[in-house]
Amino acid sequence: MVKNLLLTIFFAAGALLFPSRAQAAREATTAKATTDTISKNGFERESLVPQSTLSLAFSHFTWGAEAGSSLDMTSHDLSTFDADVLIGFKNSFIKIVGFGAGIHRSIHSGNNMIPVYAVFRSSFRSKPSLCFINLQAGYSFNTYGDSKTMSDLYGALGIGVNLQKTSKASSYVILSLACQHLNDKNKESIKFDTNYILFAKLMIGVTF
Repeated sequence: MVKNLLLTIFFAAGALLFPSRAQAAREATTAKATTDTISKNGFERESLVPQSTLSLAFSHFTWGAEAGSSLDMTSHDLSTFDADVLIGFKNSFIKIVGFGAGIHRSIHSGNNMIPVYAVFRSSFRSKPSLCFINLQAGYSFNTYGDSKTMSDLYGALGIGVNLQKTSKASSYVILSLACQHLNDKNKESIKFDTNYILFAKLMIGVTF
């Protein structure tokens, strides 16, 4: 009886430690299928748990950077060099919905404007499209000359054109009409004769 018990334990341990060829083949096939799926979708192993480091091209997270210039259309010597960063959500319909911030410095007068805004960008279609609409709305924190930093409403509406798209990045150019509002207090403080500064804005950027 003891002998039979020992034999049973021995064979059970053998089955656990040395699985059958059929079982081993099934496990190998499953592993290969998983690897093929990851390779097919463009994912690369970057950690012990590959699914935790998926390529940004296959996620809904997006971020980017832009550089360009804004031309003051109201003749107040406020034309600027601009640099912005963006972060947000994307899908097949929306290029980005999220937030952005920038540093816009006047070319001649040295005034500084720091806009912080919500951004929405879409072609309003799920299929590939050459053009898209860009909308921004928020606040700009401005320093004109020796005045204290003041904040006012900021917004922009423009049209963009895709330059190049790859699996990891997208480059584009955007032409916008931007508006910087000045409330009465700020207007009097900096001796401006208008409550609105209009800009023709040209930006080139890339998102990931």
